[in-house]
Amino acid sequence: MINLVHLLSINVRPKPTVSRKPNFDKMFLGESVTFTCAAGAFSGWEYLWYHDGKEIQAPKTDVYTIDSVDHSYSGEYSCKAKRGKGPFYTEESETQSLLVPDFAQMYVGEKVNFTCKVDVSSGWNYKWYINGTLLPSATSKTITSSLSDGGKYSCKATRGEETSTAQSAEIQQDVHEKKPKPLMTQEPKADKVYVGESVSFVCEVDVSSGWEYHWSKDGIALHSNSNVFKIRDASSSDNGNYECVAKRDKSAYHTLNSDRRSLQISGESKKGISKVAYLFLTVGCTTQNPESHCCGNPSTT
Repeated sequence: MINLVHLLSINVRPKPTVSRKPNFDKMFLGESVTFTCAAGAFSGWEYLWYHDGKEIQAPKTDVYTIDSVDHSYSGEYSCKAKRGKGPFYTEESETQSLLVPDFAQMYVGEKVNFTCKVDVSSGWNYKWYINGTLLPSATSKTITSSLSDGGKYSCKATRGEETSTAQSAEIQQDVHEKKPKPLMTQEPKADKVYVGESVSFVCEVDVSSGWEYHWSKDGIALHSNSNVFKIRDASSSDNGNYECVAKRDKSAYHTLNSDRRSLQISGESKKGISKVAYLFLTVGCTTQNPESHCCGNPSTT
């Protein structure tokens, strides 16, 4: 007797992983960031990179570097790899987030740094302009401005009497005089919250970005930096007045405080209240109208 053994080979497509360095929650204008795609132990891969689902025109290597980020680079990054003549493709990786806050809108009193870069040689001197007008006191590579008026900032570099670069592209900086006020809402929007239920407060600032949120109850700070403050399994100890304020960690600027919202937790659970209401309705029905069908009495003829 001859036993035939069939070997079945199943090829499962590998799934790469993406990592990011540095892996800060937020990256700021001009900083550099590098993504790395790991496709496993095999070799010979070419790599494809994606930003918000669209392929990036980048070298087909396992490393993708952004030398100087701005707000347009915010989004979700992923990769996949291919090899062979087919070619054979891996699955697409899970995404890695990049957040670059938009500081195009800023507020009176905030400080911002502008840096003028020349990629060749050294020994440059710098000139700065706002709305095309020279700023005589600004001569260093990086200037710090305590904002009072908005405008278009630009620079150029000089060396000696005759060597000068072209003037850089302008950066528009909008400056708002009035502090924004966060909008605070409650979810669910119930007038009463019962013991054991969950409730969330949401704090939103509708202008600019890069905000970090701070919460307080009856004037005492709470430990949360998210724009959502959630209370699970509410109890009477959660009664009080809640409010939020938003800050920008790079400039220490803060908004006005939101309007306060009062939270009152009912002493009984919602389930207990429902049972009492049901019994009341049943007794009421029986007492006031004993012949009513709702009480379960048969009709008489």
